[in-house]
Amino acid sequence: MIKVDSRRFCLIMDSIRDLKRLLYERTEALRRRDEVIEFLEKALDERDVTIRYLENEIDKFRQIVDLKLAPEQVHRAKRQAISAEPIGKDSGVIVKFQKTQR
Repeated sequence: MIKVDSRRFCLIMDSIRDLKRLLYERTEALRRRDEVIEFLEKALDERDVTIRYLENEIDKFRQIVDLKLAPEQVHRAKRQAISAEPIGKDSGVIVKFQKTQR
């Protein structure tokens, strides 16, 4: 059997107790960090899903807009407007009316 004096024994026990406490604190710190990392990874996954959805929506929008902005191949016939003015000079006599005085 090994003989150890009580003072030395107490120092060893205190050291062991301190090391256990330090180990526990470090383990808890690592556990908290792991929880934070897990939370951030979930948030990142959710954002990735949102980004993919929005990219799909942008692609759909671009397809629609590109089709609307594409020049039309069919040429339209030019339309003529109806004029209120007579076309020829001898189309009729212009009658003038005098304004009544008030």
